[in-house]
Formats: sequence, C-alpha cells, structure tokens
Amino acid sequence: MRGADAPPLFASACAEWVRDYVRPNAEVLTGILEELLPPGTTPFKRYLTGFSIMGQCLHYMHCKPVVQLLMGDEYAQITPEAVAAHVTEFSLAALGLKAPRPKTARAARGKS
Repeated sequence: MRGADAPPLFASACAEWVRDYVRPNAEVLTGILEELLPPGTTPFKRYLTGFSIMGQCLHYMHCKPVVQLLMGDEYAQITPEAVAAHVTEFSLAALGLKAPRPKTARAARGKS
C-alpha cells in the first residue's frame, strides 16, 4: 500500500489536509446521509455511499478532457449546478428515495 511507505512530510501534510478539509466535508455528507438512509445504517455503509457520491462529482473534474471529447458542444451545459442536480437525482433514485425518471421511448423498446 502506497500510503504506508510515504515520506513522513507527505504523510503529515496528507493527515493535516484530511483533518482540516476532507473530514469536515465528509461529516456534513455523512450527516445528510444519516438523515436519508434507513435507521440502523452503519457508519461504514454511510461512508461507502458518500464515497460513491463524491466519485460521481470528481469524475467530471478528473475526466474533463474525455468528457469534453465525448460530448462535444454539449459539454458547455456541464456546470456545477447541473452536476449537483444530476448527482442528487441519480443518488436519491439509487437509494430508493426518489422514483427514477420515466423511461424514454428508446429505453422502453430495449435499445441502448
């Protein structure tokens, strides 16, 4: 595992970044998930759910060149607000907390 053999300065800086930035934001997200998920959902499951949500958000930033090439001019519609709305809708539907969008005619015919 790479973190175990990291130089002490890097490990220290990483720990500080997690303490000062990542953990407070993770606590906000897991707190929201605690309200949304069924009672008795373990902290482990809340973290996994939170990581999935963050992964969706980070995808747009880390894969920007690929997403731009795939979408072409439509990429201009990818705004923070659009991503937030999509990730929220998608995640709530995946958690069974909101009905998924109605199927399009194409999806209803079984075509991809």
